[in-house]
Amino acid sequence: MKRWLLLLLVGCSSPPPPPPTVRVVILHTNDIHGQAYARKDRDTQQMVGGLAAVAHYIRKTRAAERAKGARVLVVDCGDFFQGTPEGNLTIGKLIVDYFNAVGYDVLCVGNHDFDFGPAVTRMLAERARFPFIAANVHLKGSRDPPPWLATSVSFDDLKLEFLGLLTSDMPNVTMERARVGLDFEREEDALKRLGWCEKGDRARVLLTHVGIERERQLIAAAKIDALCGGHSHTAVAENIGATAYVQSGSKTSHVGRVDLVLQDGRVLEAKSSLHVPLVSEGEDADIAAIIKKYAVEIDKVMDEVVGELAVDLPQGKGPVSSPLGNYMCDCMRDATGAEIAIHNRAGIRSSLSKGVVKRRDAFQVSPFGNTLYTMKLKGSALTELFETALKEDRHFLEVSGMEVIHDNRAIVSINVGGKALDRDRAYTVVTNSFLAPGGDGHTVFLGGTDRKDTGIDMMEAHIADLRKQKPRKFEFVERVRMK
Repeated sequence: MKRWLLLLLVGCSSPPPPPPTVRVVILHTNDIHGQAYARKDRDTQQMVGGLAAVAHYIRKTRAAERAKGARVLVVDCGDFFQGTPEGNLTIGKLIVDYFNAVGYDVLCVGNHDFDFGPAVTRMLAERARFPFIAANVHLKGSRDPPPWLATSVSFDDLKLEFLGLLTSDMPNVTMERARVGLDFEREEDALKRLGWCEKGDRARVLLTHVGIERERQLIAAAKIDALCGGHSHTAVAENIGATAYVQSGSKTSHVGRVDLVLQDGRVLEAKSSLHVPLVSEGEDADIAAIIKKYAVEIDKVMDEVVGELAVDLPQGKGPVSSPLGNYMCDCMRDATGAEIAIHNRAGIRSSLSKGVVKRRDAFQVSPFGNTLYTMKLKGSALTELFETALKEDRHFLEVSGMEVIHDNRAIVSINVGGKALDRDRAYTVVTNSFLAPGGDGHTVFLGGTDRKDTGIDMMEAHIADLRKQKPRKFEFVERVRMK
């Protein structure tokens, strides 16, 4: 009788209920580059971004999603302070104070976060109330991370883990001072070493600062549920297979969002989206107050009027010269007396508009503190240099004193001072202190002779030229052009 009763009870028992599901909302910024203030969108003419508008959107969204039972996490994917007076002159402290006030949960470091040296990056990491991560940054000669930099961050109650990856191209995209005492492992090697190329027992999100092309490669290589990226300043939100992928442009133009539905570490649903933080939607008063606290001393320096332009000087696109690129290179030649000036387009960070020019405007064009560097390069080396420069837009070089004509990126002719390039002659060239040691992969510069760092600041050379003529007139002729 007891046996039959036991069988009856077993037969009638219900299976255990499935684990509950939980919604997780990840809000994401990248490549803030110190953009404390809002900017006018050229297409819509609306005021967009700025830290106060981004903070308003994050706090509003966090409150609304929490009210629906969701967990909200806020992340950043690097290059957070370099590029504006608010970022550079506070050595990143203003931006970290913004992160702390908003309540960020984790940050993957970017290449420009090391521009003032790892000691400054460490100071900022220690100032933050959340972890800085990058799994492929190691103390030189080891596989140990710096003590102030974590590999990953786990949220065990959610069975969710974030892993950080910084571009391993650091030797090409940073000055030597940024890499002192550090090694940078190839991204895929770090993923394999840490087991992220095989299926795991929890939800996985990569936070990366490697750029859109590499990020898509990492999605193919890794077993991940989402990737929040940075470095290429791309505004993208898409699903690649089952992986949600988002990169939120740059300079606070967008906030990325990833929505996950989790069940015991399994991701049942993943999707990505982008939001444009409009000033008209509201600005956070606490963040505005943080900016104002720092602004008093910054504005004393940066509001100085240093000149006036008679025309707009825009940045360029594609394999042809730009007005601003020509002008900057002319300033370099005038300051040093060189025959040829060469400047990487990627180092020209903002356009200039017709009218009054303030020190702030000049700073935002040249925020890196680079100096002018002279050397002698043979004509054959110049040819090799521009063969590389024309392969990809990110390697494009602006010039003064020379003309490069190409046919679909293949060099047709090069002239210097109105004469055909002499491959055997050594020309006096001025470039910047980032390119001179082979930056951006332009290793041809390393073969230059009579190398000299003049100590002339790029921005100050620009300002000195602006002071000479008010308004500064400039006629644009393409110097690198298609046949």
